[in-house]
Amino acid sequence: MFIHHRYTKGNRRLARSGISLIEILMSIGVLLIGLLGVVALFPAGQHRAQQSSMEDRKSLGGRRAVREFSIRDMDDTSNWIYNSQAPHPANPADRRQSFCVDPRLFFSDTVAQQKEAWMFPFGGNPYEKSGNNESIGFMQRVSLKADTSAELPADPTTHLQYRMTRAQAEHVFAFENDLLFVKPDDTMLPVEQATIASNATPLKRQADGHFTWLATLVPEPTSDSDYYHLSVVVSHKRLLQDPTLTPLDPESVAENVVRVVDGSGTGLSGGDLQLEVTQDSLPAWLHLQSLQPGDWLILHQRRQLSGGPFMSYFRWYRVAAAEEAPNIKTLPGNVVNRRRMVTLQGPDWPGPLVAHTAILVRNVVAVYEKTIRLEQ
Repeated sequence: MFIHHRYTKGNRRLARSGISLIEILMSIGVLLIGLLGVVALFPAGQHRAQQSSMEDRKSLGGRRAVREFSIRDMDDTSNWIYNSQAPHPANPADRRQSFCVDPRLFFSDTVAQQKEAWMFPFGGNPYEKSGNNESIGFMQRVSLKADTSAELPADPTTHLQYRMTRAQAEHVFAFENDLLFVKPDDTMLPVEQATIASNATPLKRQADGHFTWLATLVPEPTSDSDYYHLSVVVSHKRLLQDPTLTPLDPESVAENVVRVVDGSGTGLSGGDLQLEVTQDSLPAWLHLQSLQPGDWLILHQRRQLSGGPFMSYFRWYRVAAAEEAPNIKTLPGNVVNRRRMVTLQGPDWPGPLVAHTAILVRNVVAVYEKTIRLEQ
């Protein structure tokens, strides 16, 4: 027996007194999608905050380092310490020579006694030792005197003992704006500022020391100029190499030389280059393979001045883009070369963008430049 119900306007609301299960599930699904979207923003926001903090620290530190270079008389070559036994001894009187002021590298007497440590790039790979090639260039790495008022003896072989100590180099060439915080065991308590204390009395705030710097000095490519391009190179967690470690971890070699086989562009603000490395240089290949936008390198070209002499010219550039997959080329004798195209941004190159080599330097995050004169 079927009972027919007649719905009227008065009781129609009673027939629809709730929502269905399908509507509940759809509402929960929409809510979950929104919550997942909010949760996904937290890692991205944290990453952006870390990037912002790094940009702020390297900007403040880089500008401070440019001022420190002048205030501490690092432009006075009489305050330099260099190894007279190095393969290419530094000669501040030679205006065609480039220099790298890097006291932090000589963190031990063992490193300071290594002749090749006084050359930039550090040590070597097979290409830079392949022979007397004019296209291969080095900077002379120098340290600084621990006491600028000290008079150096006439014998240059004794000068190394007058160089900056490790503590002095860390104090000058490490930034103190990346403060160190300690997390207490109780997660309900706030983090605490780490301090350097004496007899339980805080003396100063402690920094991580992850941001450090060095300086390069490159003369202008003209025979009648006494100006130098000062580049303050800021690094984050820089790798300091110890030549006593044998064999070295290929991925820990911080400075690698690669060939420049092709370049395009007028040289204004950079351009496109193809970098090449041979199969027998594993550290350089691993470095080239890991190169990515935001990394830095320094280009080198052997140039002939108008008066006739040659000079090695260097300039720093930032990698704006890099080819994803490297090109592998097999040469006669089963020699395998690997190439990678990169786009560089930086200062104007004198003439078309043509260079002989590029020095890849790990963990560089910023470069600040200024034109100066050296005090003799």
